[in-house]
Amino acid sequence: MANKTIKLRIMTGEEFRTFKERSISEYAFDLMNGQNMTREEAFKNAEEEFDEGLADWPDTPDQFVMKIDDTETGDEVGWMWYTYEDGEDGKQVFLCDFLVYEEFRRRGYASAALAEMERRAKADGLEYAALIVWDHNPPGQALYKKCGYEEKERGEGYALMKKKISEGNMEKKHLFEKLARDAFEKEGFNGTWLYAENGEIVSKGAVGWLDPESTVPLTEDSIFQLASVTKQFTAAAVMLAVRRGLLGLDDDITKFIPELEKYKGATVRHLLTHTSGIPDYFDDWNWFVDIWKKEGRIPGSDEIVRFLLETEAEPYGAPGEVFSYSNTGYNLLALLVEKLSGVPFEEFLKENVFEPAGMTNTRCCHIRRDGVPFENYARATVYDDEGGFHADVDSEAAAACVPFDGLNGDDYVYTTILDMFKWDRALREEKVLTLEEQKLMSTPGKLNNGENAGFDDEGEGYGFGWSIEHDEKLGLIVSHSGGMPGVNTWFFRFVDADRVLVTLNSREWVDARAGLGFEKGTLALAKDEEPEPIVSIEDIAIKDPDKSSWESYCGKYEHPEDEDFIIDGICLQDGELWAKAIDEDGDDFEFKLYPIGENEFGRKGGMIRLTFGEGCLTYLKKTCKKL
Repeated sequence: MANKTIKLRIMTGEEFRTFKERSISEYAFDLMNGQNMTREEAFKNAEEEFDEGLADWPDTPDQFVMKIDDTETGDEVGWMWYTYEDGEDGKQVFLCDFLVYEEFRRRGYASAALAEMERRAKADGLEYAALIVWDHNPPGQALYKKCGYEEKERGEGYALMKKKISEGNMEKKHLFEKLARDAFEKEGFNGTWLYAENGEIVSKGAVGWLDPESTVPLTEDSIFQLASVTKQFTAAAVMLAVRRGLLGLDDDITKFIPELEKYKGATVRHLLTHTSGIPDYFDDWNWFVDIWKKEGRIPGSDEIVRFLLETEAEPYGAPGEVFSYSNTGYNLLALLVEKLSGVPFEEFLKENVFEPAGMTNTRCCHIRRDGVPFENYARATVYDDEGGFHADVDSEAAAACVPFDGLNGDDYVYTTILDMFKWDRALREEKVLTLEEQKLMSTPGKLNNGENAGFDDEGEGYGFGWSIEHDEKLGLIVSHSGGMPGVNTWFFRFVDADRVLVTLNSREWVDARAGLGFEKGTLALAKDEEPEPIVSIEDIAIKDPDKSSWESYCGKYEHPEDEDFIIDGICLQDGELWAKAIDEDGDDFEFKLYPIGENEFGRKGGMIRLTFGEGCLTYLKKTCKKL
């Protein structure tokens, strides 16, 4: 018998009245046959139980009174009434009433409706499904046993049957929601999240605002910039180009771009694994800024070659000698795909990656150059020193994002949490890449000395657009993060355990501890670990500190060598300590210091700790003398 495709829909008021009359009649019949009640007793009992269970329907969130429709024919084939409740073994869905009309029986509708109920309950984090079947209903007993239900308890004329439908994700669902809510309240998260196991969404949601003015709420369909999470899509495009014979992983890039003779020996594989030695364009980002400011335009993706030639950027090392993260390498990969396929890179991704994966709300585009092509874009938003939020393009951060908006490969894919979930499923179902191709991508690159290429403090190495780790319990995990002014993204695929976690954030963290706490907490939940509570700097700061020595901390301090972050001086403002600092670009800024220990202070916008000693200050493991 072919599987029936059905849907459950909430009853209308008129349908509910008809259902009530027939349901009471059916239940009274069961009571008369199963417990030998008189007709009067049975109907009275049935009416009381019905009214008690559905007195406030449809305003009861855990009661579901549904019609069963055939999605192909449109026929109404029956009804279901089920409820979410606490069972002895955990959260369960309880089937209160269930009927498939006579003319549709023995055609697969009953099992299809049960499966749909279980799917919905599992997606909502419930662990069990339970029901009562009467002894005078052998067909029902046979159906439920066939669908995996087992008898757990006997009563007068009936049996309680149960089925385990999940591994207990209701608690995870609530914990994800609490982490997101707490992080939002402590100014560490403004975005969307999704976590799924075995193809079923355990938790998803949105907290915060779409716009800098905080007037439009985010939704699960809000579109976010992925930043460097984009690199996995670029790597996928390269693998498709390799499959088509357009290039080989070990082809020298000078085969296709001969003018880059300075980087001869760097291969496609080197670019993918950040081992080419080609420097990152952020090292000479003023080249892009000057064009933006002086020429009034944003350089295009094809100008990355011109950038390398004009800046004469020196390699970080010979190809394969060092792992050094390079956005430029991924710009070149996108350029190669575009050049060899004869299709703009944006279109190549759309036609060969996004559309086959069913990612209908995903696109590669350049919103700062060409305008925003969608209404529900979560605008990248930054926080200023005066405590206000601004769109990235309207802030001091504009120079760190606008001039690079014409590039491809390293960034500029925009998507939703639901489309990233589709991407995970598409990979599992080989809709875009074969499992063999994916295996190659999730294998760490190798340096010339045989060591794995990758970040020193992250997992086992870096593959093609993926950071790679192996968990003792959960197996292979591939991931990538992304960051730009006002953008913070994470995507984890638990390849062996069939789990996926995605978090998309569109506001700069006001409190870094809350932001990092959310990242660490969601990953802990995904790994079946207990998450730490979200804390802010205010939560850990000493409430009534002894300020008698604070004035002695004030003054200028020597600058440590080879540091991008420098504390230039300390001062008192309105009875509070403030630090005057210099960032990696040489810009001055100030921040308040919060006392978190004896002579120890923290910062709200970062995780740095400052410890004062006799005539000195220690931070970033370096001690600087007071001048």
